[in-house]
Amino acid sequence: MHVKISHRFVYSYSKPVQLGPHRLCLMPRSIGFQKLIQHKISFNPEPCHKFELLAAGGDQILRARFVGSTDRFEIISEAELITSPPPLLSLCLDEQEPRLPYPIGRLNADLLSNLQGWLPNGQHDPAAVALAQEAIIGSNQHCLTFLQQLLEMIQER
Repeated sequence: MHVKISHRFVYSYSKPVQLGPHRLCLMPRSIGFQKLIQHKISFNPEPCHKFELLAAGGDQILRARFVGSTDRFEIISEAELITSPPPLLSLCLDEQEPRLPYPIGRLNADLLSNLQGWLPNGQHDPAAVALAQEAIIGSNQHCLTFLQQLLEMIQER
């Protein structure tokens, strides 16, 4: 599927303001079943400096700094992508679907680094923990069944 995405942010102020530094993450990733064809971002007023950075997680970050004051600020981000249906997750797994609970020590380093902030640490919202515990009931400790049940519960609620 060929997709065009346009985000337009407009801020109006009752009197002129000075814009602080901005950190924007508006560029879609070109990964897996999604290919980024082009991305363009425009500002009004134009920043005096723009710096493109790459976050540790792989997101493109644009830092922008402004001078002067304005009573209106506009950002337009436009992207063009080609997407294809993702493969069935069950086809991506090795011969056997992982069972839950999955030992953290067996996660590959890339996955572990991306999950670090989401792993149980006692600071998660009790409602989210309760939802996950409810979803695991009836999954027979099968990872994909658990994920499917969790998605259905989130959509229903």
